[in-house]
Amino acid sequence: MRSRDWPPLPGGCGFPLGFLAGTGAVTVAVAMGATVHPVLSVALLAVTVAVVSALTVPSAALATAVVCWGLHDGFVLGHRGVLVFTTASAQAAVVLVSIAVITSLVMAVVRKVDLRRALSTRPSIVDKRNPSPPSVTREDRKVPR
Repeated sequence: MRSRDWPPLPGGCGFPLGFLAGTGAVTVAVAMGATVHPVLSVALLAVTVAVVSALTVPSAALATAVVCWGLHDGFVLGHRGVLVFTTASAQAAVVLVSIAVITSLVMAVVRKVDLRRALSTRPSIVDKRNPSPPSVTREDRKVPR
């Protein structure tokens, strides 16, 4: 399992992941009746943006939020992919972009804290009680036959 102190997915992997996840989320939301209740679509897309933002770099997270907004606006609020610019559309855009930014910032802090913790608990090469490195004797170098 991948630990949180590893670098996030690069944008070349994170953005396509977000695009596919957003498309799947909108498809599920429309199938569940999100055209009548658009909040359902925003909720599913918010979870999608948060998960992708936690896994990838901020640029891919923001691009995912914009694509998810476009999918919501075009297929839930609008029809057949036609974008509509309404108050509900603007609110969805603010929610999705805010989630992308906040999740990216939180994950950056978590990765930084985990990295510092990992570096501080790493065993040192030099023993703290005996700062001089151990000397190697000729007997230590001998290979048993």
